[in-house]
Amino acid sequence: MFPFCWGLGALGQQGVEIALEILQGELIRDMQLAGTTSIDKITRDFVKRH
Repeated sequence: MFPFCWGLGALGQQGVEIALEILQGELIRDMQLAGTTSIDKITRDFVKRH
């Protein structure tokens, strides 16, 4: 299920906004950990296959 659906069900529009803020924060953190500064610089090399 999509995180914004949980936010919508829990708190309506405010819940969706909170869920999107959380996702944005996670994306920024992950990009920092990966050493990239822009989404367009993310390549397949950043994806690890198991």
